[in-house]
Amino acid sequence: MELIGRPIFDELLCSALQHWRNHHNLFSKAGKLLPSKEVVSASYRSATVLVVDDHFINQEVIRGMLESMGLLVAVARDGQEAIDILQKSGSDLAIAVVFMDCQMPVMNGYEATEAIRRGDAGSAAESIPIVALTAGAMEGERQRCLDVGMTDYLSKPIDVQALVHVLDRYLERADTAQPPDSKTPTDTSDDSAGDSAAANALSANAAQASTATPVHWDRSAALARLANNETILNKIVTMYIESSQENVQKLEAGAATSDREAVKHEAHTLKGISSNVGAVFLVALARELEQGAHELDTKDIERLVQQVKSAHRELLVMLQEYLDQAA
Repeated sequence: MELIGRPIFDELLCSALQHWRNHHNLFSKAGKLLPSKEVVSASYRSATVLVVDDHFINQEVIRGMLESMGLLVAVARDGQEAIDILQKSGSDLAIAVVFMDCQMPVMNGYEATEAIRRGDAGSAAESIPIVALTAGAMEGERQRCLDVGMTDYLSKPIDVQALVHVLDRYLERADTAQPPDSKTPTDTSDDSAGDSAAANALSANAAQASTATPVHWDRSAALARLANNETILNKIVTMYIESSQENVQKLEAGAATSDREAVKHEAHTLKGISSNVGAVFLVALARELEQGAHELDTKDIERLVQQVKSAHRELLVMLQEYLDQAA
């Protein structure tokens, strides 16, 4: 493929810069990094929300954000568990909003939403707000979410400002600063062609990719998405160090056995959990593997897997040094 025929470092760094601008929402329309004071949180009147995600790090990220806003959080690992919880919920556990991951085992988010809308979780849940949690990379993914009955969506990695914007549509704030409601689903990425200033700034950075050092960890961006909550960051960094090696090993095993579906699945998982800690370069590598799992030849996949292993090792050293300094 043409992608592999060109220097892969240049391609991946450019991809990392572009995707990070699109999905962590730290850039304004003028292409300037938003100051940390603009990263805000909120407090809501007592309510319970349901988080449906199959990975415990993803669960912990959004749970930490929601609980810091005064909300109670129930967790399900797949769509079927979500339906079971909604069926059993009553006055003592009334779910106000569901945050639904799209790609999960047993029952994915699309299937679960369709089941909820047709009454499988009980008539009271048929109209419950369901917010998709999506990687946002596949063409038409947002529209598919809306077509199956989801009412809104958030792009991963989740940004606290985007989360607050969604919650304001469905919940009442504990204070009086309730923004006006909007009936337009939230677009948490900025893919407009008119955002030329930001694109030009990123292109200038990407032009120096061959001589630049890859950004293995963007701590400031990870903190900003968490409303500068270092307690949550420390917790998910610890969880990442303890668990992510298993994902890398499964990815390597899939490549060794030419199990391309396993490569795609593990690359997707590694991309998602790595984005939560701000692992820019590793996320870009994992994305290339996920998107090319069925198209790239075996040697190209093996080369990317080795780059993932190397980037992951360097990242773990940085994350452990951060925790040691914070102790």
